[in-house]
Amino acid sequence: MSKRKLGASLLTMFALVLVFSISAMAAATGVTINKATLDDQGVVKVIWNADATATDYTVTVKDVTNNVDKTTDATIDTANRTVSLPTSNSTKYAFTITTVGGTNDTGVTVFNVFTPANNKAMVLQDVDNAMSNANQTGSGVTTNDGTTNGDVIKSLGMTKNDGTTGTHRTHGEYQNNTNSCASCHQTHTGASKSLLFKDGVYNTCTACHDGTLGFYNVFEHSNAGTFGGTAEGNMSIHLADGSVQAKAAPGGNLSANSGAWINEFNCASCHSPHGSYSDRLLHYNPNGMGLAVKTEGGIGIKNGKVYDWPVPAANALETSILVRGTATNFGLVAADIDGADPATTKVIYAYDLNSGGTAYVKSTKPWLYGYKHASPNKNYYTRFWVTTANTEVKAPDTTLATVGDVQHYTGVVDNHDQDWNANLKIVWSKGFIYAKNGDTILDNLTKGDIGRAYTVDLDLQEIAKFGDANGVPIYQSNVNALYASTAGGKGVQMSTYCASCHTDYLAKSGSETGTFEKAYRHTTTSDSYTCVRCHYAHGTDVTVMMDAHGETAQQLVDNGTFATIEDANDYMLDQNPSSALKRYTNMSVCWGCHTDSKAEQLKNTGSFGDDNDPHGLGDQPAMPGKIKQGAVDNGSMFNPDGTQPVDPSIVTP
Repeated sequence: MSKRKLGASLLTMFALVLVFSISAMAAATGVTINKATLDDQGVVKVIWNADATATDYTVTVKDVTNNVDKTTDATIDTANRTVSLPTSNSTKYAFTITTVGGTNDTGVTVFNVFTPANNKAMVLQDVDNAMSNANQTGSGVTTNDGTTNGDVIKSLGMTKNDGTTGTHRTHGEYQNNTNSCASCHQTHTGASKSLLFKDGVYNTCTACHDGTLGFYNVFEHSNAGTFGGTAEGNMSIHLADGSVQAKAAPGGNLSANSGAWINEFNCASCHSPHGSYSDRLLHYNPNGMGLAVKTEGGIGIKNGKVYDWPVPAANALETSILVRGTATNFGLVAADIDGADPATTKVIYAYDLNSGGTAYVKSTKPWLYGYKHASPNKNYYTRFWVTTANTEVKAPDTTLATVGDVQHYTGVVDNHDQDWNANLKIVWSKGFIYAKNGDTILDNLTKGDIGRAYTVDLDLQEIAKFGDANGVPIYQSNVNALYASTAGGKGVQMSTYCASCHTDYLAKSGSETGTFEKAYRHTTTSDSYTCVRCHYAHGTDVTVMMDAHGETAQQLVDNGTFATIEDANDYMLDQNPSSALKRYTNMSVCWGCHTDSKAEQLKNTGSFGDDNDPHGLGDQPAMPGKIKQGAVDNGSMFNPDGTQPVDPSIVTP
């Protein structure tokens, strides 16, 4: 972030006040809070959308902390659908807006706002320095109705490489004539380091990703959970606003040592704004673990030994090795190596021990291009050594030419070598290096450092954002693909990604495990049991958590189990609230899976408990919240618009 650090209460307020519903963008009826802001004078302003058939609105404001009606203290403008109120420290307020004569005339929207505890200084929700610039960076971010989506300069009909016109990509895959940099950065008028147009990463990202401009709204309920929860619902969120460091992650390295562990935790800790190998722009090098080796919790290779083909037998002391052979040995064809002869072209791949430790398996993880500055040269993340000594600085090789300002050194092969040697190429995206035309540059390499990228495939499905086939496309992950055994490793990909910070929790049941602290742990290393089977990525509260039957509070009202949402929320309330980002309330996730466990006692079946209890009888549904084959689950939080097609690849028992 930047100089401003936020207290926990204010962070909670931020998570709450940024709630912004899809229905506000559509021509929908009913009251929905559009946005709330808190200025530096402590005045909160709440804005709600119009009910298409309402004749008026009734607004009440309550000081929940002190149980006092504050309606008369608020400034209410029903014509412009706003209410403002000076707030007090450590006080919670509820804004209730009811339509008069509208479709939602019996409905009530309660919106909670917090002010900072302990007299911490209040700051603007979206902090910038109000400086304008030629690219109009940030233009339209305060308009939350989707109407300004095409107004920013970067989106105005620029010519693409193929001669057509259209919007440039904001995050990665930039064209040579791109103007997309100005979406986030200001060359001379930035409000934060890295020339960000808002103060800090969190404020910059959420300026657009609160639903503004039609972009993905992280404050809505999704398969990632929610940043916009309610305090009454035991809200638990990833504090991705820079107020905590990565070392705070449970199961990680808590010591304040050097490296990525002491970096602040913000949106860019998990997502890469400039491009990614994964869905949802998940970061290719989260917490720096793409460079760290397995014993440090990462997936990188340091000083890995180069073996000649064939692949050697498994060695438990070497979890990752490098193997040199011909392109033919590795199954490559001429098209993979720029038309060279596969039988004579030398190639090096990385190999990892399989989960059983019985054999090495070829890795196609992308290799990281990057470097650390050192004197007198840069040390690249991915590089190979001629000698066994992994020395950072080598003596200059006078037999090699100086290319530009780069002096090449003996004993090392890295990115610079492919600049001057046309026969050498590192294929970053597919994770291998080759030398064609009989070049022997790879023959004497003995060891190597490989930075490797994290890759996660979430099986995203496209849906329309505005309830309109022409709406801005948005993507939602198919939760089934993240844990189904037929998903081809996608669940393991996600767990491995989470373990870049929560290192100790990537484990297999049955033995004491942990990189930093040893313990017996639940399995998270299979596609059937993954981190996201039990936890959300963004956060949770009473409105998105489920019981052991995979039902939310709203679904329990819809099916008649409870008469009111208040009763359903009480039932769903977690009795031991924490920051665990739970998908399921209390420990019902255990019950949902272990109803047919090895335990030799009566469980919640027809022979035990109240026969009238709908949750004590019948088969358990597929977990978690699985879409039923042949039908659309309109009440599921994974189908917020009720229109998502059923995935034909899903087989429901």
